[in-house]
Amino acid sequence: MRRLFFKTVLGICGIIVLGIMCLVIFVIEPAFEEFSEAEFREESSLEHRVLYSQLAKEPFDRWQNSIATYSSFFELTPSLIKDSELPASAESFTAPDGQTGYYRADEENMFYSYFPSPRAGWLILYEEGDSELVDESRAEFAVLLLFAGPMVVIILSMLLGIGYLLYAFGRPMRALEKAIEGFSQDTRIRLAPEHGKLIPNIVMAFNGMARRLDTTLTEQQVMIAAIPHELRTPIARIRFALDMLRGREGEKLWQGLERVDGYVDELQQTSEQILELSRVNQDALQMQRVSLNQLVTQSAGSYEESPVTFTLPEEPVQVQGNSALLKRVLGNLLDNAAQYHHSFITVNLSVQEGQAVLCIENDGAQLSESDLNQLFQPFYRADSSRSRRSGGLGIGLTLVAQIVARHRGEVSAALIRAGVIQIRIELPVSHSAE
Repeated sequence: MRRLFFKTVLGICGIIVLGIMCLVIFVIEPAFEEFSEAEFREESSLEHRVLYSQLAKEPFDRWQNSIATYSSFFELTPSLIKDSELPASAESFTAPDGQTGYYRADEENMFYSYFPSPRAGWLILYEEGDSELVDESRAEFAVLLLFAGPMVVIILSMLLGIGYLLYAFGRPMRALEKAIEGFSQDTRIRLAPEHGKLIPNIVMAFNGMARRLDTTLTEQQVMIAAIPHELRTPIARIRFALDMLRGREGEKLWQGLERVDGYVDELQQTSEQILELSRVNQDALQMQRVSLNQLVTQSAGSYEESPVTFTLPEEPVQVQGNSALLKRVLGNLLDNAAQYHHSFITVNLSVQEGQAVLCIENDGAQLSESDLNQLFQPFYRADSSRSRRSGGLGIGLTLVAQIVARHRGEVSAALIRAGVIQIRIELPVSHSAE
């Protein structure tokens, strides 16, 4: 956007300068161009009439002083010479006012005129000066253009610049309008990269919004398709348990009721996590500066049965976010690590290129590359077991990914060596100036 604005401004300035130069070179300058021989003879004749009358009133011995101090109306340079000094190349002429004299032009195209003086044997020489004898109408037209011409050029240049801006913005704005209209039918629509040259922020905002909406709609479709399946299992267990309890008494009845209670807890837990996952993408986040050092220390210290080893930088690492949600992210990841690990769980916090990097590692991971690609999908389980010990509900890591995305961060999973998984989270660091 700024580049286009500066290009337009430079273009307008270039057109203005070019237009004014053309006015000066082709219109104004010719109006004041070096006058012709006829104009010079007419000018010098008028000048001689004034000087002749002045010298005629003075003694000859004062002529040199009078000529030296004479102020020429046409800025000619007069001087006194003898008749014998008249160049042979001088040609006689008669001025429009009837005066006769001589005229010549030298090799440098300088003009000279010679007129008789009041004293016999002497001539008055007039050399070309800086003055010009210009037609009055031409001078008025040139002066008018000198003032009005640049203003006309500036207005035309601004109109051309505005027209160029409208034309330049027309294509991307029409593409944006078309993309918005088509998005309701196909959420995969994106604006092409070439439109980002003129309106980069708008293109990035639209494509980002489109990606988020597309991802949200896809996740909603996956959840809608998966929810009946997820709820069917605990409901079927409850029905089966109730059928088995019919006619039972005593201790067997109480044992059965406890199993039913466990199934109801599982059903309630599933419902609560589904609602929580839905609220993460809808509710406005209350953001504040959160110390990740403190968050890691508090979360890791609560796992007594499965000790967590953590490494923190000396300087506090702070991010802009929601403390409760970030604590939930760390809690979900540590819960998973504690559930599947064999011998160790490590947490490493560092700062790399303006990003807070949180890495959680544990051994005992029996995962494939296919599992890693789907690990953050709703209701996905790498272990098909339904038990609370190994299967889980398949929502925890999805919730982690959604919360990290709301904090403008990224989360990924990788097998760094055989049986050891690393969950890596990157969040923008909050600086003190923010």
